[in-house]
Amino acid sequence: MRRASLGLLSAMSLAACAPAGEVTRVMHGEVVVGRVIEDGAYASFLRGALAEEAGKREEALEAYSAAASQDEPDPEVWSRIGELRCKMAPGDLEADVAFAKALEVDPAYEPALEARARCEAIRGHAAAASDGEERAAMADPMAVAPEVVLAGAPADRAMARDSQARLVALTLLHPTEPAAWEALAAWGSAHHDAMLIARGLGEVARIAPRRKAEIALRAVSLAGDGELSAARALAGALLDIPGDRSSGGEGPAPAAHPLVARLAIDEALVRGDRDAVRRRTTASHLGLELSAARAVFLGNPALARDLVLPVVLANPDSKAARMVLAVATSMLGDHGALASALTRSGPISGTTSTAPAATKMASEPLLAFAKLVEAEGSPEAARSILASFAPIGLLSGDALVTGVAVDLAALGALPDADLPLDAKIELAARRAEPMPRASAGEVDARHLLFACALERPLDADTLALAKRLGPASADDPLVAVALARLSLSRGGNPGQDALDHILALDPADPILAAAALDLAKRSGDAEAIPRARARLTALARTQRERAHALE
Repeated sequence: MRRASLGLLSAMSLAACAPAGEVTRVMHGEVVVGRVIEDGAYASFLRGALAEEAGKREEALEAYSAAASQDEPDPEVWSRIGELRCKMAPGDLEADVAFAKALEVDPAYEPALEARARCEAIRGHAAAASDGEERAAMADPMAVAPEVVLAGAPADRAMARDSQARLVALTLLHPTEPAAWEALAAWGSAHHDAMLIARGLGEVARIAPRRKAEIALRAVSLAGDGELSAARALAGALLDIPGDRSSGGEGPAPAAHPLVARLAIDEALVRGDRDAVRRRTTASHLGLELSAARAVFLGNPALARDLVLPVVLANPDSKAARMVLAVATSMLGDHGALASALTRSGPISGTTSTAPAATKMASEPLLAFAKLVEAEGSPEAARSILASFAPIGLLSGDALVTGVAVDLAALGALPDADLPLDAKIELAARRAEPMPRASAGEVDARHLLFACALERPLDADTLALAKRLGPASADDPLVAVALARLSLSRGGNPGQDALDHILALDPADPILAAAALDLAKRSGDAEAIPRARARLTALARTQRERAHALE
């Protein structure tokens, strides 16, 4: 287990050591270097998926077998082989062999467990089928295909992008077949390529719009797994599909899901696409002041100003718009515009907490303004502003906003009770307090892993979740810190690469800063320790963080 946790933490850095054309993976808790998946394996898999969709089982089995011979450690391929063999001949013991090969790669691979349970049902083994379904549900309570091969980035990231492009090109030979794009998404899931998942599911939604509501939940799950870029890409694709409702009225429009709407807006904000921001904001029935506040959180005050200024000019009484304009102009150093935003149509102030208007402001403009007030004034002034607009509706799973809310709560400006569970987990970590009780389904996977890594680092369930989410540590701070904590708890020394990665993810994140200091101490790096200590000192907001910086 110790080797597994160390391998998880170092998989990404080890990839840089792999020769060209190879990729680093973690299998059975061991780091191994293997070949990059060949296009031919995916081409065979795609042919099998299309044949299976058309009811050509023999042809599908032949194609899947060809894919397995080219890419043997692939649980998705072996899961499909096992299910096909069972459908064709329920007593075929080769079906059991195929399921065993899939689960050998990862005993918790949900599609394999589901397929084996369906096979047992076909065989009339009701008890075994029920047990299999239960195991599948436990393996993946959020119904998201778990990742079973922890693949680091290839040595040449350009090569990885080229490989993605080739797989998409093969899929484009069948552009109107949902099964082809579902195959691409399944391949991306099994080989831990979240952007392939997003591309595949986005095309499925375009071809079969009646599935938009279902696929919107996959965008939420991707975000919860720490795959934020892919989640944003999928959400953006969903909102750009014509029509605001799922076909046939079978579910709410993706824009109706508050997190999906925000993910789609964020994708356009990251690209700086003003037209797409405005279009998606309108489709989501949200205000431009909300999107402008999110631009502030993404570090683009100029875009925030451009988005919200027309709103202020059209409606000077909009307190939310004036708040965001004040923040944006302050960040840009435009003090004249800041003064105008603060005083236009009277001072910005809230209403009593019982007034109906108090509940109508989105949390983003208010939190952005409260941070400005705290920085320029005091936590007490920020608390007064927030209290005058209470209650504050914070959205669970919104990674862009959660850190801001936690920072204000750490300063005492925002009541702990106003925080959703994921934010309470981060706040408890920053205060070194016991974690609030959380389980799968109550909080997203990244926060569950983070909490378990701090409270139950030796549990098998914690390590299994770490193996599933580990690849997201390349970009997700909470997952990266969780893996670092797992390694430290087992007496490991992750090394300079892990420390550099933690430091580079987000220089303004105090949770990362605390982890970086602990990693630096474990490594004994005399130069890194004072740098990490200085960063945590600058970011410390809780008593525990200040004490930690001095230890």
